[in-house]
Amino acid sequence: FIGPTESIFIDNPDLVKVEDHEIDYVLQEANFLFPQLQLTRKDVQHCWCGVRPTSTINGKDVYLAVRLSEHPEKKGILTVTGSTIMLHRHASRLVAQAVELRLGKRGGAPTGVIKENGMVLDDIEKIIREEHVVRLTDLIRRRLQDGLNPDLGCHRAKELSLIAAKVLGWSETRRLMELAYFDEDTQKVYRKINSLS
Repeated sequence: FIGPTESIFIDNPDLVKVEDHEIDYVLQEANFLFPQLQLTRKDVQHCWCGVRPTSTINGKDVYLAVRLSEHPEKKGILTVTGSTIMLHRHASRLVAQAVELRLGKRGGAPTGVIKENGMVLDDIEKIIREEHVVRLTDLIRRRLQDGLNPDLGCHRAKELSLIAAKVLGWSETRRLMELAYFDEDTQKVYRKINSLS
């Protein structure tokens, strides 16, 4: 994983996509730092983009580091800005500590490791029911590890769409629409390798 670009984006977040100049910039910087790699677009398996909220302390300068804040007039509403996927554990610790300060500690921290492919059907159905899944992309990219796999979750999309349809009561038309949207999102946001040349 190489990046991010930190490009400023002020349009509709639903319209964000990987731009060619961003791919070229990341490759250029990687080759500047590691000239022996001689990376080209042919070396890119896939790429992705997203919108990351940032903070400002003085109302002008952007603050990129992970920051947890609470507005003085809206006590109890916590906001996390500046976090990237690489810092998700750090951001989670900040949130957990802030919540514990307000609600008290519930017990010891969880132990053990989640086993790869160790999730059973009941777990997936519970996630769909209890974690506010709205679209198939929500499930694959934001609730399960499949979205971070090299194939971006494409190999299990049909199987997961069938489970989501059962739990959420989707019609077959809606299920197929969700699969089509997932594929469109994969092409637009994540730019699979075959779309980079």
